[in-house]
Amino acid sequence: MSGKVIKYLFGGISWGCVVSCIVNVIGTMVMGNAWFTGAEHSYTAQVIAAVLVGVAWVLPSMIYESDRMPRVMQAIIHFVIGFAVYFPTAFVMGWIPGDMSTGAIFLEMLLMAAMSFVIWLCFCFHYRREAKQINAQLKQKKEHGEL
Repeated sequence: MSGKVIKYLFGGISWGCVVSCIVNVIGTMVMGNAWFTGAEHSYTAQVIAAVLVGVAWVLPSMIYESDRMPRVMQAIIHFVIGFAVYFPTAFVMGWIPGDMSTGAIFLEMLLMAAMSFVIWLCFCFHYRREAKQINAQLKQKKEHGEL
């Protein structure tokens, strides 16, 4: 595996674990220990599922390193892969209970899509700001004859 793939793989594992921890902290703050006792699967299974989902969201983001495809198409591919792994995993793990009404399931899916889009936008703004800073530094070095 190339270094970039390993970097993205471990980034996905990290994100999956962090998001899992945040969700579990919020869940226990709201529901107490019932949050864990109501889980359909073991803690180990929950962590493995969270890691799988994290990797499914982060690894495909490598697509943004290519300039061969329009950004919109890259985003669509990224979201399709992420959701294609998240939603089945969420149903199997009970993160989205199957006994909910169709409207409630749709609302849950819509909420996840909205949260994913907000996270995606935050990364877009971060990398855009980073690119502007790098360009400003390069411009400054060029003006001072360092390049």
